[in-house]
Amino acid sequence: MLGVVLILPSAPAAKGGCPSRDVRAMLAEAGQGFNGRVIELRETYITVLAESAYKDSIAFDETVRVYGRSLPGVLQGRIGIVVRRAGDRWTAGRCDVVAGWRMANALAGMQPCPKPGVRIAKTRIDGRVARVTLTLSGDVTTLRLDSGQTVRRRHFAQPGTQSITERFTYTRAGTFRARIRAEGGFGPGCGTARRRYASAEKTIVIR
Repeated sequence: MLGVVLILPSAPAAKGGCPSRDVRAMLAEAGQGFNGRVIELRETYITVLAESAYKDSIAFDETVRVYGRSLPGVLQGRIGIVVRRAGDRWTAGRCDVVAGWRMANALAGMQPCPKPGVRIAKTRIDGRVARVTLTLSGDVTTLRLDSGQTVRRRHFAQPGTQSITERFTYTRAGTFRARIRAEGGFGPGCGTARRRYASAEKTIVIR
């Protein structure tokens, strides 16, 4: 028997209209859920290779087919999904889908959406380009990157601890204050729609 990078604009924005419920309460109510990697997408079902599950009726490395119309996901992307048994099928709706990292945290007995964090680990200047290495921790879904000259945003479908390098390009010499703001800890699976933030700053000298 057959048992989303969800790469979308960002994990909390993935499913407009869904309540921001704590995935732990969702699991307790439904009785089963798991996280894994999407290996097949169809209009009426998705197939996922399970990594961890709420109960042992779904095993590690099991191929699980979940029925539901237009369930969000991307091939080879991670996903967390709360499922219910209907006869011999696992079923779910769009609002049962959360970021795979959040589901994995909940299944490990941790907070699904820990407070976001950001730290500037290293800065390297090459002419008028600054390469800034950031260490992200907790539930970071968006970064606001202010170089002191331009502002842009970067979105993450899957939060979690990681190290990334951002490139800031300057049009002139000078001293600039780079400001990084991490946003997250809210949305599907978190139990709150209230954004949480963390920030870091660094003086950049371009000669």
